[in-house]
Amino acid sequence: MFKRNESTKVYQIGDVSLKVTSATDVPISNVEDALKSRSFTEWFQRIQKTQFQVEDIYIQSIDMFGKKPGFIKFVANVVDSEKRSLPGAIFMRGGSVAVLV
Repeated sequence: MFKRNESTKVYQIGDVSLKVTSATDVPISNVEDALKSRSFTEWFQRIQKTQFQVEDIYIQSIDMFGKKPGFIKFVANVVDSEKRSLPGAIFMRGGSVAVLV
């Protein structure tokens, strides 16, 4: 889907395999830390409990606060129960999430 310089890997998040693509300037260790972060795991668990399903994500940037992910900006390809695409850009920080549709 994405046509940028990138790296792609499939991660196991809970019982879901998720294709994660990241910009080449985002270190893989930061991607792994972001996917394990409380902010991301809570968001992912909440969305999995709805009628929506995350197909894959593209991580555009991660700002680290020391050794912890601070701001995570990514694009999520989400589909509803009828497989209609609901793309959105997400700027994630702590307990707040912004989705730009």
